[in-house]
Amino acid sequence: MQLLAELDIGQTAKLSEADIESFGLDFVNLYDRNLDHPLLQGIREIQHELWKTPQVGYTPDEDDQPVYAVDEDAFETAGGSVAGTFEDGGGVGVGTLSGGDCDIHVIASILPTANQEYLHQFGMADYVVSTMGHTVLCNAISGEQRRYVDGKLVETVGEDASESTYRRQTVTH
Repeated sequence: MQLLAELDIGQTAKLSEADIESFGLDFVNLYDRNLDHPLLQGIREIQHELWKTPQVGYTPDEDDQPVYAVDEDAFETAGGSVAGTFEDGGGVGVGTLSGGDCDIHVIASILPTANQEYLHQFGMADYVVSTMGHTVLCNAISGEQRRYVDGKLVETVGEDASESTYRRQTVTH
């Protein structure tokens, strides 16, 4: 995110450093989501959180969870496709820009630096992407995600490499 304005490729050339903001939230949740956007394929209506906060040292009752976001007006003026924004006009958290022959997926604050300001008696995790965050990452890299319950495959979400199309397949036993 910090280098997005420096790319100078396709639609990113229309963005400046002033269009990218850094701030803190109490939860890194996406609002105003477009569930038809390719990055949000396979996301359920109830899912909003990109990553889990306490496991990497942030407190859920303070605006200390770091995020970067692109100003929504600037993103749309550049031609970007918005998948979701942060609360209170916080800007684009997930979206796609065209890079000419390729897409540039913008995923804000998915792997934050751990916060060691507070005592962590039980240790900290390296990263803690939520189920939604994992799905967004899989969609960004055209990956396939398989979901199991009690050791049985119940659903496949993501790209079908053999057909190069997005699919969601529920498996019944």
